[in-house]
Amino acid sequence: GVGLKLAHPTACCQGERWPSCLGMGMCCLLRWAALLIAAQGVKGSSFLRQHRSASSSANAYRVEMRNFKGVQYSSPVLLGGQAIRGILDSGSWQVVAISSRCVACKVHMPVYNSAKSATFKMGHAAPETHQFVGGHVLAKHGYESVRLGGSSSPFASENVDFWEILETDVDIWRTGQADFSAIVGLSRASHVPAWQGGPLVPALLERLHVQSFAICLEPGPANPGWLTFNPAVVDLGPGTFRSLSLISANHWAIPLSDVRLGGERFCTRKCVAIIDSGTSALAVPLWAYARMKAVISKIHSDCDDLKALPSLDLQLGDQTFSLPPSAYTVQLLDSAADAGSPRPRICFPAFMQLNISTTMGDLWLLGMPFLRHFYTIFDRAAHKIHVAEQGAGCMPARLNTSSEAAGGFFVPHKSFGNSTTTASAKPTLVDITAAR
Repeated sequence: GVGLKLAHPTACCQGERWPSCLGMGMCCLLRWAALLIAAQGVKGSSFLRQHRSASSSANAYRVEMRNFKGVQYSSPVLLGGQAIRGILDSGSWQVVAISSRCVACKVHMPVYNSAKSATFKMGHAAPETHQFVGGHVLAKHGYESVRLGGSSSPFASENVDFWEILETDVDIWRTGQADFSAIVGLSRASHVPAWQGGPLVPALLERLHVQSFAICLEPGPANPGWLTFNPAVVDLGPGTFRSLSLISANHWAIPLSDVRLGGERFCTRKCVAIIDSGTSALAVPLWAYARMKAVISKIHSDCDDLKALPSLDLQLGDQTFSLPPSAYTVQLLDSAADAGSPRPRICFPAFMQLNISTTMGDLWLLGMPFLRHFYTIFDRAAHKIHVAEQGAGCMPARLNTSSEAAGGFFVPHKSFGNSTTTASAKPTLVDITAAR
């Protein structure tokens, strides 16, 4: 995992008692990653390409996110004209980047250097400590030009508030186990506090005139993900998308009224869910995780029993979404096997414990497992999230009325990528082989 922020001293969650303003899910990615890295470690490289879809609207822009061993999906970001890799995180709202002045930071990719930027401007706040589950960072506020999606992307803005990381004790940034050097928040808020006690400033998506974005992660072994800015939505009717109303002014939060797994109900108290691209697992409350153990402990190490396992049913708003066992399970790899050829080694439930309660209920984070199974549009203008079944190439699948009773879905003819339909998906491969 890659997750980061749990709490931030510049806490600014207006009107809601959220424990984090820089990010919900990023903290969980680091936390879930720590469990895996503690066993063996993570290392690798990734890249992405940009595409324009012929079927999209004129200003739609689709970006391929390279899958880094099942736990990170990073994208190109130009910060002050410098090409770095960043996590596009729907669970946070700030831009945070590792500085070349961070002596303790050990990453195998470019980092930001303010001395080489012609657009950097000093900020007005003193360096602040940002507390993460995996450690802390000391960051300095500043202003910089930001472009998302590579040099050809039209989504760019000047004088964007950002935080330059000067010191950290976060393990994956100190040991070269991260495939990213920046976090880019994609929150639904239109304005966010610049720093502790500072003024409200336009959020990044507001500056970029991005009213919506779609995220879809292809299921199966080592497939990439896709993020589309301002996607074209042809049909928001019941035949394709199901729309969910948001209950937070700042977060992609939805009421979660019921969770079922193996005949048991797990949301017996008030719950809320955030669909979070910065979380590598399904993060559930401590009390729910303890009860789920009876089911998830039945997952065989060789993955041969997935068809016998129950689906995970989530009632978001008044809609029920089902995740099959292949979606809430991952396969751990052993890269040393077969003379360096990775092969599946053991199946592992993609759940982790989370202990966060809010005024809207106990928090559940629906991370990468959810985004690997569905095509999800985050709609700032309509204050909704639209969810469709995922079809071939990580495109929305349209309900086939001729086989609706059997739950059939029509897969769009045009597609990107190389994924199969979700019906034939296998658990995503996660490589935690020691890098050194």
